[in-house]
Amino acid sequence: MTIVRIPFDEFRDHLTEVLRRVSREHETVIVETGENDRVVVRPGGDDELIDISSPKTEADFERFLSSAGGWADVDTDRLLADIYGSRDTNNQS
Repeated sequence: MTIVRIPFDEFRDHLTEVLRRVSREHETVIVETGENDRVVVRPGGDDELIDISSPKTEADFERFLSSAGGWADVDTDRLLADIYGSRDTNNQS
C-alpha cells in the first residue's frame, strides 16, 4: 500500500481525485495543515463499517452513560458568544 502526504489545500481543491485514488488505487493519504495537524484517509472495507441498527450491548450502554456531563464545566454563554463572534469575523472577510 502506498502512503502519500499532501497539503490540505491540495486535498480541498482536488477532493474527488484524492478520494478516487484512495478507493481505486488503495493509497493512504495523509492530509497535513501548516499547524502540524494531520488526517489520515485510507481505504476501508465492509468489515470496518459500523452497523447502527445492530442491538446495543451493555458495554455500549455503559459508554453512553459515562459520557453524560462531559460538557458540564463549559461556560455555554461564552461558547455561544465565541461561535457567533467567529461567524461574524468570517463573514466580514
